Amino acid sequence: HNHQDFVNSVAVHDYESLRAYLEANELTTERAIQYARTSGTTGRPKYIPLSDRRREEYRRSQSIAAYGQYKDIPGVFEGCGLVIVSPEVEGFHDSGIPYGSMSGIISKSLPESIQDRFVLSDNLIAIEDYETKYLLIAACALAEPNIAYLASANPSTFLKLVEVVGKRGVEILSMIATGDCGVEDVELEADPVRAAELKEVLGGNTKEMFSKIWPNLKAIMTWTSGNCSVLIPRLRDFISRDARIVEMGYLASEFCGSIVVDALENVAVPALHENFYEFVEKGAWEEGRQSYLLLEELEEGREYYVIVTTMAGLYRYFMDDIVRVTGRFNATPSIEFVQKGKGVTNITGEKLYERHVIEAINGVKVAHAVEIEFFVMFADLQQGHYVLNVEHPPVSRLDLAQCIEIELMRINIEYSEKRKSGRLGELRVSFLRPGTGEAYKKYCIGNGQRESQYKINHLQYRAQQVFDFGLYVY
Repeated sequence: HNHQDFVNSVAVHDYESLRAYLEANELTTERAIQYARTSGTTGRPKYIPLSDRRREEYRRSQSIAAYGQYKDIPGVFEGCGLVIVSPEVEGFHDSGIPYGSMSGIISKSLPESIQDRFVLSDNLIAIEDYETKYLLIAACALAEPNIAYLASANPSTFLKLVEVVGKRGVEILSMIATGDCGVEDVELEADPVRAAELKEVLGGNTKEMFSKIWPNLKAIMTWTSGNCSVLIPRLRDFISRDARIVEMGYLASEFCGSIVVDALENVAVPALHENFYEFVEKGAWEEGRQSYLLLEELEEGREYYVIVTTMAGLYRYFMDDIVRVTGRFNATPSIEFVQKGKGVTNITGEKLYERHVIEAINGVKVAHAVEIEFFVMFADLQQGHYVLNVEHPPVSRLDLAQCIEIELMRINIEYSEKRKSGRLGELRVSFLRPGTGEAYKKYCIGNGQRESQYKINHLQYRAQQVFDFGLYVY
């Protein structure tokens, strides 16, 4: 009958508590026609069911967002679009229902008039070898002079494109000049004139490189908040002052969290026509005080954990995401993504959980007879890789970093994909002298943590590092 009844009757859930029901399609009256797949906290992928009605809601939301971009940025859809996503269909669940990436699903939800101008074909997007895939993305993108916008969820994708062009520019220009890309299912017309033009551009300064390659470039649609904000200044160096960087909105495999309604100021409002939202103030949640708030109760400037109920059958689903209220759009709070919650890090879409790291360490301990007790892993946003601090003498008989990465790639499909594509750098290991763990514990207790409640957070962001592990490195 009301929100309090809902709170009293339905517990807050995570995916594992709903997995069996979701994958059996027992939580909605509508049949799933597809799953959105993403990494799960336990190592098993999550499968989020999508019905025809759910897909229609995505189309509606993407039409609203596209209208905002069309209204605010003149000419943004008059040219072609370089939209870099993962495939809409990547495989099939045991039930026979196809699954794919949310980025591919969202791109296929855009108006057909926009999709018709995508530069990259489905065949190219489906290529599994990342070196080949990014080489062909670069070739097909550079061959088209009339690109008006670029779109991809994470800005690291565009920086990867810059890297590929820098390393394999000669090869790319040859492909464009001859039309021979070496892959049967990917078409590229021979254009020696375009290749000659690009040779002049690529031979100069990289400042505003994207705008030089594509003179009609109006905007880049990507994530600008949270961890991605670190990469935005670098990305801006590659475009002219007239081109915009537009926030893509709070999106996850589980749901479309917000819609950008102002592409100039990057104002996003919750998709309240699709989902039912509850929020808990960040400090209250972390202290165990669950006071559930509705949209109208949110305060500007405060940060909240998100709990959402969706048409996919996620009932009071804890996202472990923190959002900040940035203001109001008419009477509706506007929000931006801040970061994942405690014990979760995300550099470029891999969404690594503390339990993934613990499982990987335990796997290596068993497989290689390595005794590891104290360890802390940091996500380094600036460098784009993880650093594992481990209390152990340097191991000469095995590459510990490689062994742990193999385990992480097995456990976390997103981590594996980001490493294979080169968007996430290789793991670094820092070996620490005996006694480091005890010194770290003393430091934490000395700074207010109760000894009876002492717990190591094995996965953190580099920016959160307060203890100087450098003093204990071998």
